[in-house]
Amino acid sequence: MDFPFQENVTKDDARQQFLHIIRTLPYGFSVFFNVRKIDDPIGLLPGRIILAINKRGVRFKTDLMS
Repeated sequence: MDFPFQENVTKDDARQQFLHIIRTLPYGFSVFFNVRKIDDPIGLLPGRIILAINKRGVRFKTDLMS
């Protein structure tokens, strides 16, 4: 594949553009953890939960397909 619009982009510029895009995403620069044990006596929580932590806060990811 040829991408002529990227011919004049330096490696550093490409890196900066990538980091800018990642920063705008809600999970950008997150650290992810699998939640292994949850006390859920009612059974409302899904079987698998992922915890994401970044500068914006803490998020729980339950829908793993999006």
